[in-house]
Amino acid sequence: MKRLITALAISSFFNLNSVQADAPQFTLAVSESPSWSGTFLTAWDLGLIQGESGKLGPIEEKWNVDLVINKTDYMASMLLFIDGSVDAAGLTNIDSLPLSMSRKAVAILPTSTSVGADACIVGADIENLQALKTVSVKGLAGSVSEYIFDQGILSLGGNPSEFTFESLDPAKVGIELQNGQIQAGVTWNPFSVATLNAKPELKRLFDSSVVEGHVIHMIVASQASMTKPNADAFGYALCDTFFSICQLMLSEETQNEVLEVMSAHVGDLDLQQMQTLMSEMQFYATPSQAIQLFESQALADLMRKNVLPWSTSKGLLDRKNPPTISFGSGQDADLFFDTQYMEKVGHTFDTQNAETIAEK
Repeated sequence: MKRLITALAISSFFNLNSVQADAPQFTLAVSESPSWSGTFLTAWDLGLIQGESGKLGPIEEKWNVDLVINKTDYMASMLLFIDGSVDAAGLTNIDSLPLSMSRKAVAILPTSTSVGADACIVGADIENLQALKTVSVKGLAGSVSEYIFDQGILSLGGNPSEFTFESLDPAKVGIELQNGQIQAGVTWNPFSVATLNAKPELKRLFDSSVVEGHVIHMIVASQASMTKPNADAFGYALCDTFFSICQLMLSEETQNEVLEVMSAHVGDLDLQQMQTLMSEMQFYATPSQAIQLFESQALADLMRKNVLPWSTSKGLLDRKNPPTISFGSGQDADLFFDTQYMEKVGHTFDTQNAETIAEK
């Protein structure tokens, strides 16, 4: 049975070629977020890239670079980035800052922001903050989950210091909530959607919609890796791959088919669940949207006035020697947000250059 999918006409989806002799290899770690594994592994499934060593897909051929995609969980992605095992990883803005103290980093591309995807999920007996004080809330400490927990408590008029938050892997949070082992936890999609679907008596007490735009999913590379030969092509290929999948998602003709393919990488959710999941994330789906974010004063203020003080208060940063942050340029900073790769792809990205391909 055939189905029609629309794809960028850069080359045949299904023409697998051996690596060219001068095509350097770069590695990317992606975890469960729809805008990380969901996009890059879907691009691999559709043949836009070949995410294994020794093969090039058409986007890789276009930029003459060999992308090796490492699928893992989020905690492992952070560790792989810190120890230098990968050149880049899908990381949030919140986690990128403390990680940049161990390995100087450059944010190449924002992929999405959480508008409900990170949630504090509680049992039926917990109706308010007063009840929440009586239990230990589990989630990834010193990371996005605790940030959302603190911000959610503040938004409801509470004081985070009066609550107990203990670290637990986000996937395990979902499992233990479903099994009744814990009464409250903070996790993210796809675990949030899967948990609430599996046990309807659970509910959201609050979620990341209370601080829209604070949790930004990004592709972050090591500054050292971006000095390697042909590293610019690595950055271009990452942006090209992401925006190519976003173009398919934006098309009414192909978005459902793309979500079905993507589902395999974010928990095997059905189409309705995938649509719910996607509604809780805002993708930076075009180069202009992504560039606008990185150039915005709002992002600079968020990083310096919210993320930096919060990370310091949690003991993640040295108060006397905090990391430096730069936007647009400034490789001397510990973390800088660089638009050059998106700008290059934006200039060459032809949204009208599409052809219909029949896929069996």
